[in-house]
Amino acid sequence: MISIEPKLLSHPWYAKWECGALPVDSIRFYAREYYWQVAHFPRYLSRLHSQIDDLEQRQVILGNLLDEENSEFPHPVLWLDFAEALGLDRAAVQAGTPGPAAQELVREFQALTASSPAEGLGAILAYESQVPEVARFKTKSLKQHYLSSEMATKGARFFAVHEEADVWHTQALEGVIAKFSDGQKHQAREGAARACSALWRFLDAMPY
Repeated sequence: MISIEPKLLSHPWYAKWECGALPVDSIRFYAREYYWQVAHFPRYLSRLHSQIDDLEQRQVILGNLLDEENSEFPHPVLWLDFAEALGLDRAAVQAGTPGPAAQELVREFQALTASSPAEGLGAILAYESQVPEVARFKTKSLKQHYLSSEMATKGARFFAVHEEADVWHTQALEGVIAKFSDGQKHQAREGAARACSALWRFLDAMPY
């Protein structure tokens, strides 16, 4: 199995969020910056899908992409709901310019999903396998510490959706990677390690 390290939930910035010790302005900053990762994520999947020959692998990525851009609740729209619940202007978030941390994160995932199918799949697994647990704490903390009851349902919907959806995506990706050759598994591990490091560096850049 692919090792997913470092675990994002062990990052001190997340630890402060979880217990309500972060200023809300720090989470607003995060919402603006991480929007670019959320907005680009379907494009990572599309780039990966286009270079894969194996039908089963393409179907796994396509299912993930269709979920990201479903007609009822596209995930970038749900993220903007979260930003709006924090008091940000959603149009301003969309029209903004990503800062250095967001630019670096997007560049790394673009590179990983364009390098090789195995490395790209490893990167997506490293990301999605951590999302359900991270999403659970965010949903709970937002409702307990940061959002009023009238804003909590809409504002936390992005995370509530990902608590469930990325469990299925992770299982499907693990099934694909389990069938890889030893060389492909090595590439997948490399992709996972680079993705985890990129996500960690992004959190390092978030304000306390």
